[in-house]
Amino acid sequence: MLAVSWHFMGRESKSEIALRARIAALENVLVHREQRIAQLQEACSRDSSGPDASLKAAAGIAAAMSADCNVVHEISLHSVAPAEFRPLNLTYGLPSTVRCPIVIRGAVTFCQGSKLAQSWTWNRVRRAGPQRQVTFDVSAEPGLTYWNNVTMLAELVKLRGLRTQNFKTVTTRIDRFVDAIESVDDEYGPFVRYGAPLRKFSASMADELKTAHTSISTHDAAGPLGRLAPLLPDNFGEREITLFLAAAGVTSTAHYDNSANMHMLLSGRKRFRLRKPLLALDTLVTWPDTHPNARQLQTPVAPDDVTFTTVELEAGDGLFVPAGWIHEVTALERSIALSLLAPNFEYGDFERFGTQDRLQMIPFLARLRGTFDPVRLSKVFKVFVVSLLARLEMPELMRTLLRMYSAETRAEFGMPPAATWPFGCHAADASDAAIVREGAEVVALRFLKYHATLRPRYVTVYLENILGVMASFLDLPTKEATYAAWLDFATACLIIPPSP
Repeated sequence: MLAVSWHFMGRESKSEIALRARIAALENVLVHREQRIAQLQEACSRDSSGPDASLKAAAGIAAAMSADCNVVHEISLHSVAPAEFRPLNLTYGLPSTVRCPIVIRGAVTFCQGSKLAQSWTWNRVRRAGPQRQVTFDVSAEPGLTYWNNVTMLAELVKLRGLRTQNFKTVTTRIDRFVDAIESVDDEYGPFVRYGAPLRKFSASMADELKTAHTSISTHDAAGPLGRLAPLLPDNFGEREITLFLAAAGVTSTAHYDNSANMHMLLSGRKRFRLRKPLLALDTLVTWPDTHPNARQLQTPVAPDDVTFTTVELEAGDGLFVPAGWIHEVTALERSIALSLLAPNFEYGDFERFGTQDRLQMIPFLARLRGTFDPVRLSKVFKVFVVSLLARLEMPELMRTLLRMYSAETRAEFGMPPAATWPFGCHAADASDAAIVREGAEVVALRFLKYHATLRPRYVTVYLENILGVMASFLDLPTKEATYAAWLDFATACLIIPPSP
């Protein structure tokens, strides 16, 4: 404890008194943020022991709050006691304003999780309970691509069979699963992983984590590790914690998550390849949100892709991965890890937009009078989408959305090939256009509250939804035909020619 150690040191020197005063001043984070960041960054030139180490660590987190994320920040907490790390008041978690990745060396020790990490050996995993069985993933290939069976059009992809899940799921005894991880059981593997809620794997291990020794009063399911977990929104409920158990060589292919994630490596070694969130017009593209491979990159990450940053974690390290950041994860050794998740403002607001506020998603529909034939629908939706993207300064976003629905992807859904949009792209009546533009402004103001790095992702999903609503007015016979119709409309009417 820093205060206690100073108390018993006797008379303080002038430099010690000055250092204490500086740390006290830095605690007022919210009021004097800019001044705090400058002071913390100045501390980076000091040696890394005692109070200076805490200032260096705080400087790294401050930089991750203010920088443009051109680098992955790294801090070390090996020589920092929790009570010393006061400049950012990390009592309950990482601030939601942290938007850049941070490698945190010694994260588990700092969080007083050493005993927990030492006890969670593979032998402990083997006798996890009270569950006796586990469902896990097995593949002949090292790269496992997440497959979501509950996306809007997942059933169509499964029915068509042109793209299939590249791993199988197996349910067996937990000890057999651990044997497979250790390459003892030849029936499974060689690439085996578990990645699902900790409590689903073992209620007793989840209880151990939540009640593990900690000097802070918290009801966080992450127990002591919650000190470095991303802050939960108010009144959110219990934190989601994912347990990852992986054999050496297993790779989770490049993807992004909608929640902020503190990845705590308890044993083994891992490599992460990280990239900024995708831009409105990007060289890379994910599968659309309707696809079972949603949130995954459609193409593998090239080994020499300089847009990715590579970091390696050792046992006891943590990595903060902000929402939206692309990451590819490889277990260099068999590994045990926890992901401590927290949804951010954007995720919560977009959920409300599609549920409680769903009538506001297309605000002009209730104000327009008369009937909606296909020609009028084309006119008003063209005005709406073009106006919205112009207001958000993302005119090229529709091109990215259409790249997600390539000819190959359309075939996977069983959609008919691209066709000419038969209802034209005519100008809307002046009275309709005025109402529609007002609606576009209302929606734009909502999205402008989102962080710039996450805005393209949520606007893309929004466009998929509202254009699906437009196509539903056409009363087409199948879901495949309905989706193909709005894609044809977007191709014909919503692509803005590039600027000269």
